[in-house]
Amino acid sequence: MISNELDGISNYGVPLLRKISTITEHQLEQNIHIERGIRYGLSLADPETQKNLDVEIATFSRLSHEIDSELEDAQKLLTSSVTSSGTEDNSKMLIQFANTIALIGTAHRDYEHLVLETFSLFSTDQVDLVTENVRTIELKGAKLNEQLISLVFKLGKFIQRASSRALEHEQRAMTLLAFMTAATIFIGVPTSLAVSKNIIQRIQTASVNLEIISSGDLTRSIT
Repeated sequence: MISNELDGISNYGVPLLRKISTITEHQLEQNIHIERGIRYGLSLADPETQKNLDVEIATFSRLSHEIDSELEDAQKLLTSSVTSSGTEDNSKMLIQFANTIALIGTAHRDYEHLVLETFSLFSTDQVDLVTENVRTIELKGAKLNEQLISLVFKLGKFIQRASSRALEHEQRAMTLLAFMTAATIFIGVPTSLAVSKNIIQRIQTASVNLEIISSGDLTRSIT
């Protein structure tokens, strides 16, 4: 069980933390491309600016697809790890993480939709609507950043606690094993000596009796 607990932490804990950290980095990158895209969109008089805007939109969309895929992978990893997490407490925490990631996934899809919708407004000169959406985008982006960064820290603490518990369990098991070994030696050695002594005495007695019989004296009692 202890080995399974440690294996489980290494199999799902570290990959999951790495995955969420990558998602967080991509989300922060998206914020940068959104700001650039809005800046370019507000000054579309220059033809070169339109190209820059298109680049920012394409980069944002690429990162969105990567984040969606990474969130899905994280969800699958959590789902498959619940049954092999080692302890009931670990399983409960993994379920909580899975629920959090599901909420983040939904929030990110809404965020993505709003950003792309806002970018599309530049082509129709609806700058007023863009200004209204920018504040909402900032709030949604800040909340997503906060949720992801918080999740990274929580995962890190969870892995640290789970690893410490597993090592503590292993240490207890080793201590118990050492105690049982010592007890076995303490009890077993005297017992073995006593049994061996009894066997030797019986063999010696049998040897004496055999010599008596061999000498032809059949009148003496055999013990």
